[in-house]
Amino acid sequence: MMKVFRYSDVVSNITGYVAGFLNSFIWNKKWTFKSSDSWQGSVVRFALVFGICFFLQLQILLYLNAHLTVDTYYNQIVAMVFYTAFNFLLNKYFTFKKQQE
Repeated sequence: MMKVFRYSDVVSNITGYVAGFLNSFIWNKKWTFKSSDSWQGSVVRFALVFGICFFLQLQILLYLNAHLTVDTYYNQIVAMVFYTAFNFLLNKYFTFKKQQE
């Protein structure tokens, strides 16, 4: 979006993460973590994790954009890698944590 439509870093970032939210939730619930928890409980925890990870990666992006002289596209990639790793760990150990039987 930044390159093609010339949207700002923040608008491009927010749009991408919002568009991926539902897709990510469905795939993680059904396939990655095979969760049998209720949809309501899972989506609330997922949204909380999403919000935390999004906020942290956005702060990383803004910091990198302010302190590095490289193309901001590369800063988006660095921030996205952080988001992906942290999001996976929080979803594994919090959102879709296996219940004790």
